[in-house]
Amino acid sequence: MLSGNKGLTNHGNTCYMNSILQCLSHLLIFHPNNNKLMNDFNNNNNLFKEWLNLNNSLWRNTRSHVVSTKEFIIEFINELNKNNISFFSFDQNDSEEFLHTLLDFLHKSIKKNCKVKLNNKIKDKLIMECSKKWENSFSNDYSYIIDRFYSQMITSTNCPECNYCSNTIDPFLILQLEINNNMNTLNDAIEKYNDCKLDSSNLWTCDSCHNKVNANIGIKFSKTSDVMIIQLKKYKNLNQFIEYPEILDISNYSYDYNNRGTKYNLIGMCIHSGDLNGGHYYAICKNLLDDKWRMYNDTSVSYIDNHLQQKPYLLFYKR
Repeated sequence: MLSGNKGLTNHGNTCYMNSILQCLSHLLIFHPNNNKLMNDFNNNNNLFKEWLNLNNSLWRNTRSHVVSTKEFIIEFINELNKNNISFFSFDQNDSEEFLHTLLDFLHKSIKKNCKVKLNNKIKDKLIMECSKKWENSFSNDYSYIIDRFYSQMITSTNCPECNYCSNTIDPFLILQLEINNNMNTLNDAIEKYNDCKLDSSNLWTCDSCHNKVNANIGIKFSKTSDVMIIQLKKYKNLNQFIEYPEILDISNYSYDYNNRGTKYNLIGMCIHSGDLNGGHYYAICKNLLDDKWRMYNDTSVSYIDNHLQQKPYLLFYKR
């Protein structure tokens, strides 16, 4: 059996976990042969240890078709209890919430002090501000997880009366896009997110002229990570199809001071079938060893040839 093509056991409505674990694993960022990851590995953290063991089992060449998640789940629950987090049970939970919580736990287990070097040659004041904000956010709280998964966004609010611009700079893990019935493509959703105008019910008070105005709001990515996770938030029509590309180009929204690439390849997606009150999660991922797409539905693994005709809840892109 080709490495990576294994199912995961379901321990009572844990499909939402399995779908995320498959997507993360197929990024190969947690592959056991990844030296950068192993250099950060904290042997004292049982959750991180079980996560690596799980990846090892998924990518080991063995005859076994299914990998047990039991030990990983035990350690995940232990971390929840240690951190007084009560969202998890063996009832259905949200995969995005699990993803956020898992990566936060993994980050905390290997975080360290790391001096973020500023480029003194930078002349652009906004870029310098972004760089300083990143340093202030993560100098004492840095890890392999931050490096691979976290990006930074500039939200610019523009006053149409005096042309004053207010910039807010924040790190983010998941790009959350609200989907409405007027959108047909992922780019439509990003464009709407990037360029919106406040209406009379939500006026902005300008810091310069102090007038309440219909401000224009736009976003730019000032720092981009190797992984771009996108959540499609469908509140009105869960069955709405949104066209999404195999290769995502964010050059129109990039203000990256590290001059990293702007093209991302689709590697995996988390699919939710059902309604807001429940349902089932499964993953569709590309195995980078043979470039074939497969559906990972708990213990079942099967080929799929229409990976661009799905209705994903989460998209995993990798640069």
